[in-house]
Amino acid sequence: MRSSTPQTGLSPSTRLRKVVFRGSHLLAMLTLSSFSRLLAIAALILLGEFCVQAQEPPPPDDPRIVAALQPYIDHHQVAGLVTLAATRQKILSLNTLGYADLEAKKPMQGNTMFWIASMTKPMTATAVMMLAEEGKLNIDDPVVKYLPSFRSQMVAVEKDADHVLLHKPLRSMTIRDLLTHTSGLAPTSSLDPRLDHDDLVTMEAVAALQSLDAQPGAKFSYSNLGIDILGRIIEAASGKPYAKFISQRIFEPLGMNDTTFWPSLEQVARMAKAYQQNAAKTALDVVPIGYFTYPLDNPARNPAPSGGLFSTASDILKFCRMYLAGGTVDGKHYLSEETIKRMTQVQTGTIPVPWGPWGLCWSVGFHPGDPLFHHGAFQTHMTIDPKRGLITIFLIQCPLGVDGAREAFEKAAGLCEAAASPVIPLWNGPAPLSQGIEPKDTPALTEFLLPKEILPRMAVVICPGGGYWGEAFEVEGLNVAAWFQSHGIAAFVLKYRTALEGYHHPVPMLDGERAIRFVRAHADEWGIDPHKIGIMGFSAGGHLASTVETHFDAGDPLTLDQIDRKSSRPDFAVLVYPVISMKDDVTHPGSRQNLLGANPSAELIASLSNETQVTPQTPPTYIAYPEDDALVKPQNGQLMYAALQKAGVSSVLQGYPKGGHGFGYGRTPDPSPPGWLDRVGDWLKSLSF
Repeated sequence: MRSSTPQTGLSPSTRLRKVVFRGSHLLAMLTLSSFSRLLAIAALILLGEFCVQAQEPPPPDDPRIVAALQPYIDHHQVAGLVTLAATRQKILSLNTLGYADLEAKKPMQGNTMFWIASMTKPMTATAVMMLAEEGKLNIDDPVVKYLPSFRSQMVAVEKDADHVLLHKPLRSMTIRDLLTHTSGLAPTSSLDPRLDHDDLVTMEAVAALQSLDAQPGAKFSYSNLGIDILGRIIEAASGKPYAKFISQRIFEPLGMNDTTFWPSLEQVARMAKAYQQNAAKTALDVVPIGYFTYPLDNPARNPAPSGGLFSTASDILKFCRMYLAGGTVDGKHYLSEETIKRMTQVQTGTIPVPWGPWGLCWSVGFHPGDPLFHHGAFQTHMTIDPKRGLITIFLIQCPLGVDGAREAFEKAAGLCEAAASPVIPLWNGPAPLSQGIEPKDTPALTEFLLPKEILPRMAVVICPGGGYWGEAFEVEGLNVAAWFQSHGIAAFVLKYRTALEGYHHPVPMLDGERAIRFVRAHADEWGIDPHKIGIMGFSAGGHLASTVETHFDAGDPLTLDQIDRKSSRPDFAVLVYPVISMKDDVTHPGSRQNLLGANPSAELIASLSNETQVTPQTPPTYIAYPEDDALVKPQNGQLMYAALQKAGVSSVLQGYPKGGHGFGYGRTPDPSPPGWLDRVGDWLKSLSF
């Protein structure tokens, strides 16, 4: 049954925006005698301007995302895309590439409509959980409690071309079974592929007469029919039509004005066409969306709880932000934090799921706080990453998908997030040995924090490389920090002073030591264990990290600076294709000259050849390097490992046959050894502090 809510297709702010744009034409038509009309229109225009200004302004297309996705358009793999990356407070990027209608050369826009298909399912589940919170249902209740037609349902224990053997199920099918696709119900209710063909009462009758394919709760089998039955349970428990309930309780309060089962003519005009690459891979062919009865605005069409919604990137963002905000937005309660945790944690136990663990209508990770996502049949996708506070939305209309496109977008979106991360100076006022107060003279940390409830509360300071002449801040800093954050480890990228700004030893060491002290001093504030703070460095940044781990001190108890009272000893170190030695036959000459100058003394060379500075107090260290490094000799890492082993320090030396110097993380194309950061993460988990 269709919701009685009028489908205008335009939000109030959009309608007012049109008034603003047309205001000059309206005023030109007025005469001076129409003063009262003038005042009324002027007031409307001002109101429209106010509403427009209140909208979150979309940022311009992010060039990193354009660079990542434009090749898919150029190579005729997809006609167009809309992508969005955002935090709870800010849109980081909104990219519109290519065409919504290739033949008409109609470009993708921020308000282009998409069939979001199975992304409808988490919205249906949200409505179910609202009713659960209100005590109108319990997800462990048997379905038959709300839909008595299921009381005689049987399960097929044997089935082949000649016979079917039916038994009574071992237990009743529950609402939880429907939410986790473990009900045993068939994938669909009929042979008709149209999602809007049957109303929910008919679907209930068909489902109740069908035998189950498996015992309830025993097997994961993705079932649109199961989610459609949830829609019918919503009607039974709430006393309202499904579409009306979900509209009144979710879409309208969140301002999701373009999310509908019945797109208006105006919304249909904004719809992206579906395309698929032809067999020769030279062009794109239009693919009809054959899952609906047309026209789409026909009120006689039935809403499909499993996949019938159409929406836009901005509307999907509003829904995702509600989850990221813990279920309350602008003082309006939708779900409790406890309910959201329940929905987004593993609910399928040890039952095998083809694409990973399953929550309540969400694909989830194995650990609390892991990213959750859902996609649609024509390759729309939404991901919520609670640890990073990041939402990514990827919208195309392509039934077979485009290999690698979404992954390329999500990697580029991580860069957008990194660029927006807070930057904190290490000193209030000029830094020691500073030559000025410009940004180049100011060492700082770019922070990638975690919610305090996320455990383990480990942190790492990352020192990008660059030969002590600048820094590879993105691929050896921001990208790596984003990876750590997404894996439950807080990270800080250190911007330290280098020869490019006129700084030499001991300045980089002072900045590195201060970074460790700074994070330790703010550990309670940031939810970090002060005894689990490490340092990581790449190339010359690896030399800096190894300097900090071998030249630390316990802090100055007499100083007035509370930060400098803290120890600068890191609790672990990760060195990646590091410069270690300053000795002639091993060092990287450019790094040594930039750090120590053209003619360093023998004493200074010895002091900063860090393989000679290892003691039993040096922290546990992980060293990774490519054997084909043509810039920094692998001997550097090998000498450091030998010294650590001799001193009895827990250490790992991980060589890779290929990768080359500077592989970092997140380059395009990516030369890094597969899984190298995962191995670092596994090592960190193994440490006992």
